[in-house]
Parts: sequence; structure tokens; C-alpha cells
Amino acid sequence: MDKLFRLILTCMLASTLASLNEACAQNLRSYTDNSVLSNGKTVKIRIQEEGIYALTYNELRNMGFSDPKNVHLRGYGGELLNEDFTDSNHYVDDLADQPVVDLGDKIAFYLRGVVGLTKTDIPATNNIGITENYTSDYSYYFLHEENTEAKRISFADELTENDTKETTYTSIRYQNFTDVNIGKTGRTWYGSKFSNGDSKKISFKFNNLINNDTAWIHSKIMSASTKPGYFHISTNLTDITKKIDPLDPDKDKKNFGKETAIDANIHHHSTDEISITYKYNTDAITGAGYIDYIIAAAQCRLKGNVDYQMIPISPSNIESNITYAALNSNPDIHVWDVSEIGEIKRVPTRMSKDSLIFTVKTRTSVGRYIMVNWKGKFKTPEIIGNVDNQNLHALKDIEYVVVTNSQFINQAKEIADFHKQEDGMNVAVVTSDEVFNEFSSGTPDPTAIRAFMKMLWDRAAKSEYGLYPQYLLLIGDGTYDNRGIYKNSDYNKMVTYQSVQSLSETNSYSCDDYFGYVEDGTLGYNKLYTNKRINIGVGRFPVSKVKQAEALVNKVKQYYALSQGEWRSKIIALADDDDEKESESQYYFFFTQQEEAIRTLNSVEPRMNISRIYWDDFTCDMSGGSRRYPEVTSSITKKISEGALIFNYLGHGSYNAISSEHSYSITQVHNIYNKIYPVWFAGSCNVSQYDGFSPSFGEEIMLNPQGGAIASIGTVRTAYSGQNLSLDKNFLRQLFNPENEYRLGKIYRAAKTANGSDSNKMVYILLGDPGLKLKVPELNLVVDSIITLKRDGTVSKADTLKALSIEKIYCHVEDETGRTMTQFNGIVNATLKDKEMQMKTKANKTLTYKEPQPNGNVIEVTRQIDPFTYYDHTSILYSGSTVVTDGKFEIQMIIPKDINYKVDYGRLSMYAYDENNGWDAMGSNDSLLIGGSATDIEPDNLGPNIILTTNGDKYKDGYKVNPNPMLYVELSDANGINVTGSSVGHNITLTIDDDTKNVIYLNSYFKYNIGSCTEGKVEYHMEKTLCEGKHTIKIKAWDLQNNSSEATIQIYVTENLAPKIEILTVYPNPAKDHFTSFIKTNRPDEVQTVECSLIDLSGREILRKELKDKPTDGSWEIEWDLNEKGKVSSGLYFLCARIATEKSNFAEKAEKIMVIAQ
Repeated sequence: MDKLFRLILTCMLASTLASLNEACAQNLRSYTDNSVLSNGKTVKIRIQEEGIYALTYNELRNMGFSDPKNVHLRGYGGELLNEDFTDSNHYVDDLADQPVVDLGDKIAFYLRGVVGLTKTDIPATNNIGITENYTSDYSYYFLHEENTEAKRISFADELTENDTKETTYTSIRYQNFTDVNIGKTGRTWYGSKFSNGDSKKISFKFNNLINNDTAWIHSKIMSASTKPGYFHISTNLTDITKKIDPLDPDKDKKNFGKETAIDANIHHHSTDEISITYKYNTDAITGAGYIDYIIAAAQCRLKGNVDYQMIPISPSNIESNITYAALNSNPDIHVWDVSEIGEIKRVPTRMSKDSLIFTVKTRTSVGRYIMVNWKGKFKTPEIIGNVDNQNLHALKDIEYVVVTNSQFINQAKEIADFHKQEDGMNVAVVTSDEVFNEFSSGTPDPTAIRAFMKMLWDRAAKSEYGLYPQYLLLIGDGTYDNRGIYKNSDYNKMVTYQSVQSLSETNSYSCDDYFGYVEDGTLGYNKLYTNKRINIGVGRFPVSKVKQAEALVNKVKQYYALSQGEWRSKIIALADDDDEKESESQYYFFFTQQEEAIRTLNSVEPRMNISRIYWDDFTCDMSGGSRRYPEVTSSITKKISEGALIFNYLGHGSYNAISSEHSYSITQVHNIYNKIYPVWFAGSCNVSQYDGFSPSFGEEIMLNPQGGAIASIGTVRTAYSGQNLSLDKNFLRQLFNPENEYRLGKIYRAAKTANGSDSNKMVYILLGDPGLKLKVPELNLVVDSIITLKRDGTVSKADTLKALSIEKIYCHVEDETGRTMTQFNGIVNATLKDKEMQMKTKANKTLTYKEPQPNGNVIEVTRQIDPFTYYDHTSILYSGSTVVTDGKFEIQMIIPKDINYKVDYGRLSMYAYDENNGWDAMGSNDSLLIGGSATDIEPDNLGPNIILTTNGDKYKDGYKVNPNPMLYVELSDANGINVTGSSVGHNITLTIDDDTKNVIYLNSYFKYNIGSCTEGKVEYHMEKTLCEGKHTIKIKAWDLQNNSSEATIQIYVTENLAPKIEILTVYPNPAKDHFTSFIKTNRPDEVQTVECSLIDLSGREILRKELKDKPTDGSWEIEWDLNEKGKVSSGLYFLCARIATEKSNFAEKAEKIMVIAQ
């Protein structure tokens, strides 16, 4: 689509959306056009504790600043940003200019830490609580040289002084414990672990404690025990025990512990220290107690003998003044109001004898005042280093945003440029540090990324183009340990949003959707899921290494370059059994869910072809003492290899596998090679737990560089099956909603939005590129008419397709408006299936239950459950292809004798592609009547003609092959080939070594040749590994009148047999600065290792490439850059290729290539 046209269309859509969107007017925030970081010299600093800090002039000059007086302090520290985008959220844009005190040879300034004071309902602490940043231990600021002198502290308005002067204040001390995250989820960490009987003494130091007064202790404690836990707290005034209920094995199996608060008071004497002793008891052997945090509040004398002290003012709904008299003070002591980060003021003071008199005011939030002795000692901040100029605030009209760890900046630019070129999107690439610098004062904070995206959203609402951000790609793995407490930095590449709840498997989560809630009025914290809509589709590349990032970018490019194929019209529906349950309905619960999902899919897009993989359709292997489904494993691998648009799984799962039997695990994922990448949707528990320290199934299946999925949608925590189905159905609906343009991010966000206020949706995450356009055929194939070709040469209009009749179906290609696509020229593949049949699963479970008898006795009864039944079109009547010319085509077929003769509706599915124009189309017709029998049948007693070869070679008796050879079977018969599978024995079968108990059915591998309904072929890669030695291969096939033929060959299996290099060519030849080598082997669909070398006439290796992959057709195209390691001199060279399969020897071949002067 032309970019200008696309821009106009986008503007029209934006205008339409704005008229419908009640929250489109974004007025809560205003933004500067340019960040202060856009020019000038900047140095980043950091601290851990709040306080007054100083830097000397010499230190500033050594940093490269020319004039210390012009060095501004920019930022607002590391306290967590407010997650509620509401009126009450005081937003500070860019980097606030903070006051600096010039002391002649140095500058001093107030810096906030990562711990904040907040309003609570804890009387013990005067309703003053603590907040702490769960993503960073450090608070960041910036030193920025500007053309003006640094901002100086100004006086606050003078308040009316009270007659009564307060000489004491409530001092707050705080200790947080961060040794362990019990559930490996959420933002709350615990520490100071107590085993049964353990006791610990914890102390707090104050300044100028009032003797013989009472201090208060408020503690948050937690017990993780299946028996009651008891915390015994003792001070010299308090001796209390707090009981914490046990974790009930049934009700609390999804919880990691239970927490509660406990208050205590203590009487202190002549020291400035108070102590409290904690003891924990439980009867559970593995039970343990923990402390989250402790807040100590004590009355202290307000004196000027301390260099720095914080005076918190309790929140109040009524504004009033408090006047203090600080004893032992002097005029060098200043008082600052630091309550508001952008409005720090000096409080007017006066001296009365040796007392410093000042007045403060109460407010609805916690007031924060500091007393500072400017003759005292100041701490020095840690210097991080220079910051390059940046200007994210200048961005607008951006559709596709990449926020990346700087380690992956090259790959981020590559994927953004790809979308710019391929999709015409306006793109922006920024690092997470750049976002933090401008939107959270340099401190890692997930809300900074959300605030950045909100700025782009808000600006779009006021832009002449109205280009809203649609997609956000995060590049970098993340963990629940944002602060790196466990010192495992390999996984901490991109910040994660963690829920407030941390002790529940089902109510705690990590969710990237957080970054996409950007409208005014959207809420965070525990109400995130209640927001009406997700505005931006967010995806993540969970990479920790550059190679992984490179692989994912390459996979996106490869996905866009994938050639057309029927895989685009296929969805694989997978359902696990529930063996843990003790009833038929519960055992088949996921099957029932999947059938409901299939009905939803059929209602929104009936043209898609669905293949089921239901665990109970396969034999359950109990030989090892536990349930296993090896056939399910191989079936999934086979379907992945064949290709599909979507894999849709419902069932049990864990972080490393799907299904309770672990039928498909990370082990299998690592060993799949496929070139057609599906999207995986897994309605299961924990499958995409990307934020742990172990790889998850959802990560690994999309990180696989040689195959797997292009993206995965799955859960990071435990999920509920009912809500999983709801989201799955909405995903399928939105997948084919034209408004979403088949873009993965739009589909994903629309599905979640459609799920409403469902907290379960928060555990889902999209791992993949949200801007990816899925390869859904957008054109339609329509049946126009059907005629019957009589054997006497006449024709008639067909209303029913009858056994052994010859039918011709006329069709055309049309666009979304119904217009015939006369420019469409290509190939169409068509499959006609007989009527739906009732399918029954194997019922792989026995039930044991108590049954009352008439005599009053109760006996134990064991019985096998009844099979699960569903309906599906399974009998293939025709599978072939024909040519599409000027948008029209005809399909000719012979209806098999083996049909269900009762007249009812069959299904015709079609897929067409036009390689020259890059178009494809799909269609289906479920209103074709099939039944009865033709009356003009000509007798036929001859079976099909069969030509059988292996590995593409003509048959020779005793031909040597590898243990898993390719079989090629050419079949022809004037009455067509029978592949219905509906009659016993009438199948295309493969028998190895006369083993009639393990016959292999090849019906699904047969396809008619283009334009034919009498000739076709089977291509089958032997799944069974043959042992070394002589083997007999027998093929049996039937025609549509049920006449059979057989063909037999003998082969000799050699375990280490090298593949045959059938073709090795280079082009262009001669080559100047590049060339392509094409290699084809006789081992398609096998994992191959290729070693290629460009060698000069002296035998010296100039260039080398080593590759490993599984080419489905056995061919390789390898690009060579003759300037990769310096310009290759002109002359004659040899390209030498060596190829081996996983257990074979190497085959070798060489080709000459002439390099000419560049």
C-alpha cells in the first residue's frame, strides 16, 4: 500500500476512533517539546539514601563542566512513580529543576532516595507509611550545564506562627527485608527467615530520643506453613503473640504464605536505641516465618545538634499550622519543605535565644520537612558518568516503538527499519535507559515506559495526522528480581511490571500490558485489570544474548518472506486430557472447551481448516508406571513441520512443558526444525513464565533459531481454565476481525479488551513482535457452479455429488468487495471431504467408585470411561490442484465409490496463490450435497499403476539408503486413486518387511498432479528408523472403483551413508562482489550440517560458512559477500561443499567460480 494512501487511511481511522473514544481527549498532562537532555553537558549521579549531598567545584570541573555556577540539578529521585493516570496524580514532565545551594567552593543539594513516605491507616506510626521502589536500589539525578545559573532555593510563604511551640516530633525509622521472593512473583520480598523456635533481636537508632517515653513498632510478618504460625514479639512493654492461620492444603494450594501486621510498643530509657525481639514457632517441619518490613516511630527532641534530620508531618484532612522550636540551634540551620518534588522551598525561620522557630502546615498527604546544618558534613553522590544528548520529548506521530536494552540496539534498529520499509510505519527506537532518563529521573521504573507511551498517545490526540502508537516491542529478558538481588544479571535486561500481590499463584502476575494502558483515567496497582481497554499492543523479545535477538529479527524477516502455502489456512487445535479428575466430564473437560473454541472459529472464519490433536485420540503408554503419550509428541512435531497459521492449545501446563504428561516439553522444542513459524496460543498454566531464572516453554519455542514459533501467547502464572477459554475465543474472533489488520499486537490487545474486567487475563503475555502481520489469505475463493460430466459426453447441472460421478466445479477469486480478481494467475489446491462423521476417542482412563448394592453392601467398582465423541470431516474424496487464469478456475474430480451414500453436506476447502503478485486466497463451501451413486459407471478391473523409488533415485535392486529414507510413490489410474480411508482395507499402505501388524497409512500424503484427477504422488519421509541391512518395501494402492495393485522394492540400509549432492551451482558466475551458492541433496526433511569454503588455487581458504538446518526440500541457498573479510582478489576459485546428516558421513562436491575485478 502506498505510504501516502496509508497515512490518509490511518488519519481517517484515527478520526473515526476519536469520535467513538470517550477518553480520546487527553488533557491531564502537558509536555515540553524538548528534553533538557537534548543539549549541553550532562552527568548522571546516584544515591541510596535521601539527604543533603555536595560536590566541590574541582570535582565538577574534573567532570568536564566549565562553570560550576551554571550546573543545574535535574530530576526527582527514585521513588516509584504513581501508577494511576488520574487527576490526583501530580505528574512532573521531563526533569524538574531542583534548587542548588552555592557554598563558594562547592554546591549542595537535597536528593530523594528510593524510599518514600505515604499516607496509611496505621495509628502506631501516626498514619505514616513507607513505599519502596521494587525495581531499583538506587535513586538517580542529573547534573546539567546550562546558560544560566543553577536554580536557587526560594522561601516558602510565611505561615502564621502559633503561640504554642512544639519541641518534639515523630521520627520514623524503617527496615525492609529483601532476602527472598517466596513465590517468585510480585513486588514484595521477605527476609530474616525464622525456622521453628528461632528468635532475632532488631534495633533502631534515633537522635535525641525522649527518655522514659513510648515508641511504637509496626511490623508486616508472614508465615509459610501448613500448621499455624506464631510470631512472639517482646519488648520491655509488650509481650504478645500473633497467630497466623496455616496454609490449607486444599483451599490454599495456590498460595505461598499468609501475612499479617502486628504492632508493639516499647519504653526506652537513656539511650537513643530501641530494640525488639521476634520469635517464631510452628509445628510444621518445613514451616518458616518471615518479616516484610518494620516501621519504628518514636518521639524525639527537636534539636539543632544533628547535621540532618527528617521531620515527617502526619496527613490530615484539615489544613493547620504547626510551629516548632528547635533547641540548641544556630542561624546556620535551615529548614526546607521537600514535600513536593518540583516545589522544594526554604521555610522562613527565626532565632529565639538558642531555639530555631519555624512553622509548617499539614496537608492531606504526608508532609516532609528537613533540618540541615550548613556547617555540617555532606555526603558525596556516586558519579555514574556522562549522558549523551537525547530528546524523546521531540517524538510524535509514532506507530511502532521499540524500547530495548542498549545491548540489543542494532537488532532493535533492524526490526524497526524492517517495519518502516515493509509496512510503511513511522517508527522509533529508544533504549530503556533513555526512557528512564526523561520519564523517571534515570531510575528504572516500569511506569516510565508507560508514561513515555502516554506522551506519544496524548500527542496523537492533538496531532494533525492523529498517528497513535499502536505497537510497543520490548527487547530484553526480565525477571521478578528487578533489583538484581540474586546477582543474576543475564536475565535482567528489561524491567518487568510486577503485581502488588505477591503471595498468590493466581492473583499475582507480571504483565507487559501495563505499558499499553495510556488513556487518561487508567488505573494501576490492584485495579489494573479493571481498565476498559488496552490502547497499545505490547510484545516482548525475551532475549539475554545478542545471538538470540539476531535470531528473532531474522525469523520475523523470514516469516514475511515465507512463500504461499496451504499452511496459511490451517489451525491446529490441541486439547489435553485431565487425568487428575475422577469423572468423565472432567477428564474430557479440555476437549469440550476446544470444541467450543472450534465452534467460535467456524462462526467467524469458516474458511479455516482445523486439525485436532486430542490426547485421548492416541494410545496412552503406561509402561513406565506413569502416563505418557509418545504419539502425541510425534504428531505435534509432524504438524509443526507441515506448518500452520496457529497452534491453539487448551490444557494443563508448566513452565517447561504442555500437558500433565509433559507430552511436549522444552526438550522437544529444542530439537524441532521448521521453516513455517506458527503463532502458539496456550491456554494453560505457567507456560510463558519468562520472568523466572529457568527457560519457559513459551520463550523457548519462539527463541528457537532453527524453527519453533514466530510468537507465543501464554501465561506467566497459574490461570483458570474457564477464563482461559474466554480469552482464547476472543483471540480467535479478533484474529479475523478486519479492524485488526491481522496485526498480532492489535489482535492481542483487542482480545484482552474484549475479556472485560477479568483479572485472569493479566497473567497472559505476548512474546513476539506486536507489529507482525500474520500471513492470513485476504482474498476469497468462491464456488460458482458444478456440472456432472457424463461418460457419454453430455453434461448436466449437479445438485448432488454421487459416487463414481465425474464432476467439474467452476470457481473464481474475489476481493473483500466481491469483485473478481482478474489479475490473479496462479495455482489452487483443493480438498473435498465427505460428510462429518462421529469420532470417538480411546477412553484411556478407568474410574473406581463405590456402588451401593440392594442388600445394603457397598462394593468397589472399576470401569473404563466412555469415549469422547465429536464430529469432523475426515474422509478425503479428492485432494489436488489446478491452474487459476484471470481469476477463474475449474476443478475436475472423480467421486470415490467409498463414500457415505446418505445424502448430506460435505466440505470443499481451497487455497490459491499467485506468486508473481504475492497474493493468496482461501475459500470453503460447506453446502455441497454428497451421496448416492452414479448410473453411468464403466466397469474396471485394473488397479493403479505404481512407481516406487527412494531418495529420488530410480529403483535398483538392493539400492543403498539411509535409515530414514524418503519414499516417492507415483500413482495413476483412469478412475483415480482412493484415499478416503472410509472403508476397511482401501488405503494407500506401506508395509516394511511384511510386518502386517504395523502397516503405515499414506492417504494423507497423496496429492493429484496439477490439473489431474487420475495421476498423483506420495512423498513420505520414513519416520521409523530402519536397522542396517536388507529391507523389503511394499506399497499397496486402490483406485476409486476399489481395484488394488502392489509394488515392492528391496533396499539396503547403511547407517552412515552420506547424502548425495545432486546439485551444486553458483550464480552469478563470474561474480564481482557477491554470489549465491545453491545446493540440493537427496535427503529432504532431515537435519543437515553444511560446510562451505571458498578456496583459491593454492588451497588457501578465503571464506567459510558452517550451517545447520532441516531444509524440507533438501536444498540450500547461501549468500556470499566477497568483501566480508576484505576484498577478494580477482581470479579462479573453487567452492567446496561438504554435507552430512546427523549420523552420516560427509558428502563432498566442488564447483569452479571466477571472481572479476570490482
